[in-house]
Amino acid sequence: MRHHSLSLLLILLGVCGLDRLHAQSMPITIRAEVKNLGRDTKDGKTPEKTETKALAIQVRNGSAAAQENLTLKWTLFASRLQKGANDTVVQKEGSSSLSLAAGSQTSLETPGVAYTWTPQHSERIGSGRRARFKRIEESGHRYHGYRIQVFDSEGRLLGQTASTPALLKPAD
Repeated sequence: MRHHSLSLLLILLGVCGLDRLHAQSMPITIRAEVKNLGRDTKDGKTPEKTETKALAIQVRNGSAAAQENLTLKWTLFASRLQKGANDTVVQKEGSSSLSLAAGSQTSLETPGVAYTWTPQHSERIGSGRRARFKRIEESGHRYHGYRIQVFDSEGRLLGQTASTPALLKPAD
């Protein structure tokens, strides 16, 4: 039992050490806030909805050296709402060039991105006592999340964040 506890302690120390090493290897920290720029319906009679989102991004250089020729890449994702489809697609992506002095930070905002979808609903067919209702499946793209990555001039990943861990991916 004592050997098992010692092994567990060594594993925990190793994991904590790896986390510290990982944090040191990522000198750039990124914070993002999703801004809702508006919500609209096509007209008062149809259930189609449009929502516009943007990202307010803060990038901070936590290292003691200036970071020059950086590339910030952002991606906004959408859930594809189609019967039988349960996937996430890229709604819009972009990039910006930036340089940061030691210990400094900068802020930027992405352009607004519109997401349009129609929720599941029913439509009346016919009139009077013989009226029936037809089920209409949901369709379109609804906001799912974001990913932001900062790369140096050689393409090495210096920092990244995402709205959910599933959207993080290794550097390309």
